Amino acid sequence: MLLVLVFPALSHAQPGFDDEVNDVPVDGGLSLLVAAGVGYGAKKLRKKN
Repeated sequence: MLLVLVFPALSHAQPGFDDEVNDVPVDGGLSLLVAAGVGYGAKKLRKKN
């Protein structure tokens, strides 16, 4: 019962974002992680055969 009473207050407790937000590019290290995943998958396939 306590959760039912407290949860709505917690879900609305966060303030909104300002309109002046600087966008951040996602590709910082994501391309390196994808390349590492592809390399690891290729290595596993070669070792399996």
